[in-house]
Amino acid sequence: MAGLETVQLYIQDIKGSVVRQVKELKGLKKVELQPSEEKNVEFKINEEMLRFYTANMEFKSELGKFKL
Repeated sequence: MAGLETVQLYIQDIKGSVVRQVKELKGLKKVELQPSEEKNVEFKINEEMLRFYTANMEFKSELGKFKL
């Protein structure tokens, strides 16, 4: 049956300077699908999306590995 699907993008910082949530919701998109239909969904990830409060209470991003 046709429907509306919500696609969610979660990001995990593998090795940050402080402990953070395992998964952080960074984006979502709604996609209409017909029966048996498939669609590709793209998200643009920028540096601003990776910022957090460090141990020094600075709101910034860090170099590292991330899991999507």
